Amino acid sequence: KETVKAQSAEIAKLKSELLSKKGDAGEGKKKGTGTAPAHGAHGGGGTDIEEEIDMYLDRPFFSLARHRVGWLTVFLASLSLTAVIMTGFEHTLSRQIELAYFVPL
Repeated sequence: KETVKAQSAEIAKLKSELLSKKGDAGEGKKKGTGTAPAHGAHGGGGTDIEEEIDMYLDRPFFSLARHRVGWLTVFLASLSLTAVIMTGFEHTLSRQIELAYFVPL
């Protein structure tokens, strides 16, 4: 019973600290000056993530497309290469269907 009481008191203390930190952050405190990491991990940093989302949504469409076109080209090339290789082994795959389970998607 003593352990449960001690844990309850610690939980209450942590909740009050958390609420006080949230109140401080709302009063114009600089981001990243608290004890929680500002990288969006489990330790905190939620406001930074919201700002990144807002910046992402504010970017023009063509800027986003230009940013992704390189990776999309690599994906399309690797997908085409996979199709060419699988065509070469189509006869083997039709005879031994178990090999199809090992083909990555």
